Amino acid sequence: MRLPGTNLDLDLDLLHGGHVDFGKLNVHQLVVRRQETWITLGLAFLFLLACFCLFSNLGQGSLFNNDDAIYGSLIWRLHHSPHSIFAQLGWRQPLYYLLLYVSTWIFGVNELGLRMVAAISGMLVLIVTYWMGLRLYRDRRVALVAALVMMASLLFYLFTRRVRGLDITLLLFIELSVLFGLAAFDEPKHWITAGLFAGLAVLTKSVVGLVPVAVLGFAVLAMRRWDLLRRWQTYAGLGVAAAVSSLWPLMALTHGNAAGIWQHFIFHVGKRAMTMVVSRHDTSFYYFKMLWGFEGLLGIFFL
Repeated sequence: MRLPGTNLDLDLDLLHGGHVDFGKLNVHQLVVRRQETWITLGLAFLFLLACFCLFSNLGQGSLFNNDDAIYGSLIWRLHHSPHSIFAQLGWRQPLYYLLLYVSTWIFGVNELGLRMVAAISGMLVLIVTYWMGLRLYRDRRVALVAALVMMASLLFYLFTRRVRGLDITLLLFIELSVLFGLAAFDEPKHWITAGLFAGLAVLTKSVVGLVPVAVLGFAVLAMRRWDLLRRWQTYAGLGVAAAVSSLWPLMALTHGNAAGIWQHFIFHVGKRAMTMVVSRHDTSFYYFKMLWGFEGLLGIFFL
């Protein structure tokens, strides 16, 4: 029961003879306020912990592995010949590299500048994870726990401190797309924003960025929201996602890099997903077996 003129939900035991027992009500309000205070303190703790873990000594230490060195070398070459961006990037999706270019333009072509994009993306992922929990469960405690669980993930921490942290940036765009997509269930105008972030996810790591489309499509089917299929905003969002995703291939084609686009779809998307071309310790269709094996099904269950 909600007390008229307030946002306070009352339990039935606060009623006595059809009237509100204000003695119990004051205790209930005190408990609620204490819970809100602890949640606020928890958010402050999470923020300080994230700042310490993600940004402390970020510019110290050598690069993690060969992948980090390759990324750093490519950005160094872009600074010296930015006009050859299509030749330098080749088949790679451009967004993360452009963010690295901006970061190193500000902080310099060094460990700090190369790692800053992943660290900032990680901080934003924690914020979006909190808002996702709040959106799904309408409970600040659940949202706080979700963000803390993300922060406690070892792989999350490691990738936010690497030069090759595009998976964290990819996760950020995927989460934003799903978050706005869920909001579009109530306000269809958000489909366009969801489509924008899905397109940015594709520009970060190719077809993996289409995960929000699959997740939101499944949600529409599971919730039987057929009315959404009759709204023009839904198709406008898909159009925005397609338009943003196609920006780089079209620009590459107009600059004579058709070979790079062909290599991207044949090698990076096709062969890497379905063969042992990158020395996976398994047979063909490695990614599909991983997705539908025990680990994949377990991950889908928790998702």
